[in-house]
Amino acid sequence: MELSLRHVVPDSDDFRYVLELYDLAFPKAEQEKMENIIKVSENTDFGELSVVMEGDTRVGMLYLLFNKDLVYIYYLATDPGMRRRGYGSAILSMVKENYPDHRFALGCEAPDEKADNNGQRLDRMRFYERNGFRDTSRRSHWDGITYAQLEIGRTGRFEVGKMFRLHSKYSKRYRCISGI
Repeated sequence: MELSLRHVVPDSDDFRYVLELYDLAFPKAEQEKMENIIKVSENTDFGELSVVMEGDTRVGMLYLLFNKDLVYIYYLATDPGMRRRGYGSAILSMVKENYPDHRFALGCEAPDEKADNNGQRLDRMRFYERNGFRDTSRRSHWDGITYAQLEIGRTGRFEVGKMFRLHSKYSKRYRCISGI
């Protein structure tokens, strides 16, 4: 499986694909405004929104945030028609290969026996653990959702609050500039 990333440009076919996949893959409560994602991706070196390609076929989307030697996998989604074929693992492998001297972190919904989707949450945790991530036992709270923080790579204290504050700072900055 030979994957590549293509930067998403507003008002392109890739942008429309990512918007549709984003709405399908992530609950509204977990979605950042796409306008903010685009502004951070287009106007800073802090974030990158990409469509994942296999040859000429779109197979997923990826939004990465960067802070020094840390790559934070903010959004990763595989096209529904391509799931269960190893693309998620291949995307994670590609990201690790593209940034060999970096640490990696992500947040996913923390397991919660009371949650209606607890089975799905556990499956996600197992997926990331199979791909080398470990649960840090740290939890973050964002808009009423509790996230388990996972990481891989060189050891070092990852402060998820700092990443969220940086993302919020950039989101607010570009929201003010454009009048959104």
